[in-house]
Amino acid sequence: MVREKTREYAILKDLLGADEKVVLEVVEHRLGGGRWIGPVHAYATNKRIIMIRRHIVGIHKTVKMIRYDHITEVRVERGIIFGRIHFSLIGEHEEREGNLKWLVGLTYKDSVALVNLANKMQEERKARGS
Repeated sequence: MVREKTREYAILKDLLGADEKVVLEVVEHRLGGGRWIGPVHAYATNKRIIMIRRHIVGIHKTVKMIRYDHITEVRVERGIIFGRIHFSLIGEHEEREGNLKWLVGLTYKDSVALVNLANKMQEERKARGS
């Protein structure tokens, strides 16, 4: 389910290409380790994953975009209720475990849905040869 009435979605609309459609939205949960102020909203489209974090009072925004064909490895760690995901990308130096940038506080269902969608999009791109 994609919530279109959020401030993060308003930011996202300006970033989407003409033929780009949002397929999935996942949000970091504060109780699962996400930031209390400014949890990440990750939107999986048919072309890429766009992560948006609005910082205190909405003055500052951070946007990270990951193309599916740039993902080299996906790490998923599952906790009792919440889990976390890290996407390794082409050209990144191997990072130490403590320096990894995780999407945290995701329900296991959301984690699996995001990973499955990323895998599906990578397979489709390979099949098309692009």
